[in-house]
Amino acid sequence: MTDTFRKTYAQLSSEQVEQMGILKEKAEELEALFNSVSPVGERSEAARCMAIARTHLETATMYAVKSATTAKENV
Repeated sequence: MTDTFRKTYAQLSSEQVEQMGILKEKAEELEALFNSVSPVGERSEAARCMAIARTHLETATMYAVKSATTAKENV
C-alpha cells in the first residue's frame, strides 16, 4: 500500500531540498508578477482570472514539490 497522503516523510537528500527551494522561489517570482499585473483585492473580471491563476500556481507548486520530495523507491 502506498502512502498517498504522506503520513510519514522520508529524509530529504540535499538535492531534493535544493530542488524544493528552487521550485518555491520560482513560484514566488511568478506570484509577484501576477500581483503586479492584477493586485489582490481588486474587483474585476481580470482580477478574478488572476485569482484563479494564483490558485492554480499554488496547486502546481504543491504537486511539483511533492514530486521532487517523494522518495524515488516509492515511485
